[in-house]
Amino acid sequence: MLTIRIILAPDSGTVNLLSRRTGPDGKVRLQEKRPGAIGLFEARLPDLYYYADCAVKASNVAAIEISGNCPQHVSTIALLGDVEAVRHSLGVIRQLEAEGGKDEI
Repeated sequence: MLTIRIILAPDSGTVNLLSRRTGPDGKVRLQEKRPGAIGLFEARLPDLYYYADCAVKASNVAAIEISGNCPQHVSTIALLGDVEAVRHSLGVIRQLEAEGGKDEI
């Protein structure tokens, strides 16, 4: 199960909503420089961390975990960066999901 969304030019209210759902490092990353885009993806925990690692290696994005979601081993990661970088990293995730999740990028 994979759900992907992208927010282009996020509003300050949206950034504040996400800031309340992340840890101190995530708050700093969200507040120090507003990203041009925020990519959100939700998946089972093993896939979530694997996809986050692949995304940050493939593009100039920062990954932060969004807490307070489903307690059924599903969580959300936000990818922060400029529009092209976020789109590219989400494309990598989609490709990995379509291929059944390879072990390397």
